[in-house]
Amino acid sequence: MKITCGQYQICNNAIVADSFFKKLKGLMFSDRMDGFDGMIFYGTNAIHTCFMNYKIDVVFFNRKNEIIKIYRGLKPWRHTQIVFKACRVLELANGQLPLEVKEGDHLDICTS
Repeated sequence: MKITCGQYQICNNAIVADSFFKKLKGLMFSDRMDGFDGMIFYGTNAIHTCFMNYKIDVVFFNRKNEIIKIYRGLKPWRHTQIVFKACRVLELANGQLPLEVKEGDHLDICTS
């Protein structure tokens, strides 16, 4: 799955945490994103980084793919606040989200 924001390429190979167990595990216990460059969680408006070994960039967005909240460089063993207007989350490697991408921007998600 490819994700862009305007002229900025965010992900080339994002995966979806589409089962209970994938959502439960997420990126915990991994050393890096291996074979993908982003993970999307649907039906989620808060996350934690417990049992993670690296920082991540986190993008909360709504059903219209509008960015509601961004956390850059979220360290292991932290949690976000509940982002009430969000229902989806994109987790990226630290520094992967271009600095030009900001809250209010629109994500374009291409599934093919």
